[in-house]
Amino acid sequence: MQSREDTASKVLQETGAVLVHSCNDGRIISGQGTISLEFLDQVPQLDTIIVPISGGGLMAGVTLAAKSINPNIRILAAEPMGANDAAQSKAAGRIITLSETNTVADGLRASLGDLTW
Repeated sequence: MQSREDTASKVLQETGAVLVHSCNDGRIISGQGTISLEFLDQVPQLDTIIVPISGGGLMAGVTLAAKSINPNIRILAAEPMGANDAAQSKAAGRIITLSETNTVADGLRASLGDLTW
């Protein structure tokens, strides 16, 4: 994570580019919500969606869209035990960042951000 952030900062400084964070950005969260629209279009009676959680963008988008259509739908977060910072964060009531993770699922190695928290 630190290497990724350092590289992004360097590119931003060198090029003047704008960072669109992969999960902690309202535009990304909104786009992820379209998954719920597709699910509920195909299965209107759907009562539960299980979503992988890492940085939280997918989880936030799916939850916002699904709950706006069906406030009673259950949304469950899933993450591997070796990268369970979201579960630890929820239990602690604050964002927990793991110093190391143990999972083959590289996409689940991110940490929650201020928007997704």
